[in-house]
Amino acid sequence: MCVDRRDFLRLSAGLAGATLFESEPLAQSRATSGVTPISDDERRARIEKAQRLMKQNRIDAIYLEGGSSLFYYTGV
Repeated sequence: MCVDRRDFLRLSAGLAGATLFESEPLAQSRATSGVTPISDDERRARIEKAQRLMKQNRIDAIYLEGGSSLFYYTGV
């Protein structure tokens, strides 16, 4: 699948807008019982690691489709 910059920006803006309308009960309903969410510090450390690896490998951007990877990095 080929995604051009314009499509990527539209998708990004749409996802950002969708997060504004997400309610707290919906976010809580996704939680799995017995699983402890990662802390804000751990999430930041994971993002920093991804950024470091991207820089080392000359990767300017990553594309995350909806699912576990998107939730892992963004919480959305």
